[in-house]
Amino acid sequence: MTPVYIDFETYWSTTHSLTRMPPTEYVMHPDTEIQAVAIKVANFPTDVFFGEDKIQHALNCMDWSDKIAIGHNMSGFDSMILAWRFGIKPKMWGCTQEHVRL
Repeated sequence: MTPVYIDFETYWSTTHSLTRMPPTEYVMHPDTEIQAVAIKVANFPTDVFFGEDKIQHALNCMDWSDKIAIGHNMSGFDSMILAWRFGIKPKMWGCTQEHVRL
């Protein structure tokens, strides 16, 4: 399985942010603009794409049937963008963010 490391950058303002609304609402909100994504496939150099059309094209060019999408907040944010906004569903998901329950 090939790892694909992903990090999305989105529109942010003091009134429109993840601190003001749940991730599901933020990701699907019409004001949420996906501005950029950094993608690193395995040991290849990192590519950065700007604008939703270019991001969609880059994601569509990949065969996701043998990929694990890995991101720092993949379990609670980036996976929603990948699946719900861009229609991408890799074979597996991986998250590097540690979730601590007290």
